[in-house]
Amino acid sequence: MQQENPDDGTLAALAGLWQDTVHQFGELPTAAFPEVLRESSLKRRKALRALKDSDPLSRRALSVELRCAVLALAKCWTPVQGLISRHSRNLLRAYQQQGAMDLAIGQRQVEDRFLESSAQEQALYDSVEDFISNQYAKYAVASAQKRSAMGFVMTIYRRRLASSVAALVATLDKRLSGQRQQLDEDDVAASEGEEIGGEFTADGEAVEYALQEELLREECNAINALLEQARPLVGGDSKWAALQHALDELQNQGYRQVIVFSQYTDTVETLKELLAAAGRTSLMAFTGQGGQIFSKGGAWQRLSREATKERFRAGAAAVLLCTDAAAEGLNFQFCGALINYDMPWNPMRVEQRIGRIDRIGQEYPKMQVINLHLEGTVETDVYKALKQRIRMFEQVVGTLQPILAEAASAAISQAVIVDRQQRQKARETAVAKVQQAPEISGFDMDDALQDLNAIKQAVNQLQPSPLNLQDLEAILERPELLPPGCGARKIGQRDFAWTQPGLPQELRVTCDGAYYDDHSESCELWVPGSPLFPQQRAMELAGGDGESCSRQDFLEALHG
Repeated sequence: MQQENPDDGTLAALAGLWQDTVHQFGELPTAAFPEVLRESSLKRRKALRALKDSDPLSRRALSVELRCAVLALAKCWTPVQGLISRHSRNLLRAYQQQGAMDLAIGQRQVEDRFLESSAQEQALYDSVEDFISNQYAKYAVASAQKRSAMGFVMTIYRRRLASSVAALVATLDKRLSGQRQQLDEDDVAASEGEEIGGEFTADGEAVEYALQEELLREECNAINALLEQARPLVGGDSKWAALQHALDELQNQGYRQVIVFSQYTDTVETLKELLAAAGRTSLMAFTGQGGQIFSKGGAWQRLSREATKERFRAGAAAVLLCTDAAAEGLNFQFCGALINYDMPWNPMRVEQRIGRIDRIGQEYPKMQVINLHLEGTVETDVYKALKQRIRMFEQVVGTLQPILAEAASAAISQAVIVDRQQRQKARETAVAKVQQAPEISGFDMDDALQDLNAIKQAVNQLQPSPLNLQDLEAILERPELLPPGCGARKIGQRDFAWTQPGLPQELRVTCDGAYYDDHSESCELWVPGSPLFPQQRAMELAGGDGESCSRQDFLEALHG
């Protein structure tokens, strides 16, 4: 479907797909046709004949204009549309603009703040880069597998430093402890070998052992030097100062709560201490270790996942510090501001962070997103190159973003393991790779599932639903109305225990949208489209096919 002027073979394939789709899902409503066919009944008849006719001659005589029209029509009705209901943020905003939806959807305002590093920070970055390239170079003659493993370990230091100096210190401490332990174990093994075998012989194995021991000692010395350089900068780096300024600014703009994201628990733990020490005690944190809230006594109280969200929603804290992994699946549409304290090498992760607040029901008409970057780093250079090609994070994910995200991550990984003489060239190469990454032409799910030009036409034909969520809840409260073998048992004020043939155990369901949003991990929304919803039975209650049933008809059927 990527051809603008499809050939006869492609048209024949499209015709077969169209016929199968119509057979399975019915005819496409005229309101959903491409605009060029909605405006001309003659063109519409010719395009439909080309798709429905089994005789290829009806397609060979088509003009270029009609071939393009047939292609556009075929894209509007495929098995994808019949099987998948996808509502991207762009589509939802288009519905809102056309008056088809009255739910709140905020607009993003993304601001990149590029911070100047202090002389001490720049020196630390240079030292870490030297350490990474020197350690990687020592494995030049190692096996490809071992060299790759060492490269991965070395890039972790750079990722951690890009997050915070504190995260780097924590990683270096852990590495130093492990390497020292290995040295101690090797020393014990060597002494035991001498006791058993007598005089130590310089065979090949002994030489290899001696070389490995020397590498370990050199690495430990280098790590110690980095730690001495890094520790004084914890709590005194540029990003920490920028974070405090951003929090003040957002709160002055009327944002009651702010979420601060980081990749690493070590960074969050340090920010907890620093913010509390700075007098910002209205704090909560959520990491892989669970949720926490800063109590009046100065201690951190542990919270469950659900309690963390509930307390934050209730306004128990002005700032929530959060890691990527911990926040997956959580919805914070009541919060309108987000700060990315660090920027993952794969920018798709940042898009997922923003998605925590960019949701239906966002209470703020404008969401403020602030990204913190350090100038003079390869990560920032690559990010700027990404921004030149796409409006990164200002809109929803497009077809090019995943491709560039992968290219960006790979380019940075290569740039951080070279020596100082090659470093500037490596940074330029990393930027060039992102700038020159080809845009792969392929299937676009959003294009396949939406025609924004047809939305207005479809909206004009919408009829109000005869049912609402309260009506569906009324069905759950009347188990005799449910299909044979299905049952519903009330659990609380807004949830039910649902059972049906084939289910190994009861599942929790609700017809309350707000309740579902707060408990989406453990509860199913019982509405049409849910695999648990008995669509056929609901249509029977509503009066046959349900299309012409009024609300009064339904209520009479329900209570009759």
